[in-house]
Amino acid sequence: MNRSPGRHRLLFLLLLVAASTAVSGQDLINSLLDQGMRHYAQQNWAAAADYLGQVCDMAPDHHTARYYLVYSLIMLKKYPAALKEASILVERQPGVPQYVQLREQIQQAMAASLAAQTSPGAPSGERRPGIPPKEVILGGYDPIKGKSLETPKMPTEARPSKPTPPKPPSPLEQAISYLDGGDFVEAARLLDDLLKKEPKNAKVLHHRGVVELNQRRYAEAVGWFKKAVEADPKSFETWFLLGEVATREGRLKDAEEAFQKAVAIKQDVFALLNLGDILRRQGQPKKALEIYEKVIKLDSNVVEAKINLAEAQLDLGRIDDATVLINDVLTTYPSNGQAHFIKGKILYRSDLLDDAISEIKLALNTAGDNPDYQLFLAKVLLKAFRTGEASERGAAVLRDNPQSFEARLILAEAMLMEGQTGDAEEHLNQAEKIRTSPELTRLRALIARRNGDNEKAKSLFQTYLSQDPDNGFAYLEYGDMLEKAGDIPSALEVYRLVKSRFAGTQFADNAEIRLAALGGSAASQEPALPGGGYTPPPLPTPPAKPGKVRY
Repeated sequence: MNRSPGRHRLLFLLLLVAASTAVSGQDLINSLLDQGMRHYAQQNWAAAADYLGQVCDMAPDHHTARYYLVYSLIMLKKYPAALKEASILVERQPGVPQYVQLREQIQQAMAASLAAQTSPGAPSGERRPGIPPKEVILGGYDPIKGKSLETPKMPTEARPSKPTPPKPPSPLEQAISYLDGGDFVEAARLLDDLLKKEPKNAKVLHHRGVVELNQRRYAEAVGWFKKAVEADPKSFETWFLLGEVATREGRLKDAEEAFQKAVAIKQDVFALLNLGDILRRQGQPKKALEIYEKVIKLDSNVVEAKINLAEAQLDLGRIDDATVLINDVLTTYPSNGQAHFIKGKILYRSDLLDDAISEIKLALNTAGDNPDYQLFLAKVLLKAFRTGEASERGAAVLRDNPQSFEARLILAEAMLMEGQTGDAEEHLNQAEKIRTSPELTRLRALIARRNGDNEKAKSLFQTYLSQDPDNGFAYLEYGDMLEKAGDIPSALEVYRLVKSRFAGTQFADNAEIRLAALGGSAASQEPALPGGGYTPPPLPTPPAKPGKVRY
């Protein structure tokens, strides 16, 4: 199939995101849907039908994709295929009148088309194609709610009597063709020849970087991409790929800067989603939440944005909001693995561990052997004191990926819970060679507590809080640790601080419960001022923020 350079770039970004993050089947479905809707908006009916058809093949109950597929087929005048898909909608959703009307429109169009073709008075070449069905308005169309439809505009300009012969491909187009075919050597040769003539051609520099990126030569790719943005600072695609490479290499701050540049040029859904994810991973859930809300305003059909928004709400302690949103997604998309995964996280944070395990297993059923899901399931198993099962899952991930930071943390915590603090410390030392994270400090605090060194445990936990100051879960865990250590006055101070700092969230509600349990009037007291009663030692000045790991 011939592809324009613009479509090639969009398709490459899709494939790149899929390859770099080992996306699950559901993630791929969402990406294909986004691409199909983009082509639909551009009135590229054939491409839209191609992508949306793939979504329907992979997810037969994805009624939104099938709805737009029907209209794409109508605009291609493939009425029998459109009628077949519309009939599937009616069979699976018999209570939706829009689907019934849609099928009737197609049947009328087919009848009109047949009548025009068989009419003896219609001169050859001037027969009307029949009345086209109405086209769906883009921008959050919901067939259940029945938003209005409008008639598509038909072309009125005169068409050439003879087709224009195709132009021979340019050297850049030929290089892109080699990229499509995986012939990176020939693509590089053509691009290098072009750069000898035009050393500051941003498009050529960009694709030269793509050649290296496809071969996972990240340092070389970054070099070419930087030259490209020097030549053209407004190149959205190049900034996007700079962010993608930085994400792959764990350079989250660089990734954030690159995606910020990209979205400043174009409010692209993929770039915004990546930016939100980077912000959340760096412990900035409030900023991430704003990004996801922006995506939903741009296109309410982007399911991934709703799921990510629910996760950001969970990070901020807005558990009720997260629950409502994720249940709403699952009502529409019951087989969405990512949504089941986030629901599992919500249940985990609500201490409904058996339910959390069931949800994450549902996610794994749809996403295969997703390592992120496996590791979070291991974390839930740890909280349920099923350390053996958790260790097995963590070890399996580590065998497949010896550089898995999160797997090391799972194994360290499992060893700690079994009293093997030396082995736990060794796993943390190995993890630290991969990257830094506040989670390392947290687990070292728990090791100190297990070894009976409460003062060291308190000091390390305070450092942990300074590294991740917006993590309400961390404060509650610190209060719990102080309770178990018998330091009730300090625990009370922590819970009062949570009530004040995280007012209006589930964190504050949980702190209120602990205050009431620990003693009468404690629940209504304000945090102690300096010089009045117990004052916890000041938190140390935080070091440069490492990448946050929310697993």
